[in-house]
Order: sequence, then structure tokens, then C-alpha cells
Amino acid sequence: MNAFVLETRLNQKEKAKELYKSFFEKYPDHRLAPAAHASYEQLNSGMTDEELVKMFEEKQDSIAASAGKKVN
Repeated sequence: MNAFVLETRLNQKEKAKELYKSFFEKYPDHRLAPAAHASYEQLNSGMTDEELVKMFEEKQDSIAASAGKKVN
């Protein structure tokens, strides 16, 4: 949660990255480790929130389009 606050409220992205990484490395089996890793990766990617949303929407559209096709 500290990393999340640093990232989203205090705009301290580098400190947030350090805490996210520390958390998922120290507690790899914790239920929040995947979310911490994903947040870390998103910060490392340099993508904005808007770019991420667009990417996920495009991925969903692609999945939906594939689901509509029949496989012989």
C-alpha cells in the first residue's frame, strides 16, 4: 500500500518502483505479489494509464472477435 500511495498520490514513481519490487521479491507467495509485480512492470514500461487502458481495451476487442469465430 505504501508503494501505491507513493505512485498515485505523491507522484514518486521511482520510490514506488523500489517498494513494489522489494515487496514481490520478499513475499513472492503473498496474494498481492502479482499486483505489485504488475504495477512495477507498468511503471517500468513508461506507459501512461491512458495507454494501458487503450491496450487492454484493444486486447479485449481482439479476444471478443476471436470468440465470435467458429473453429472447424
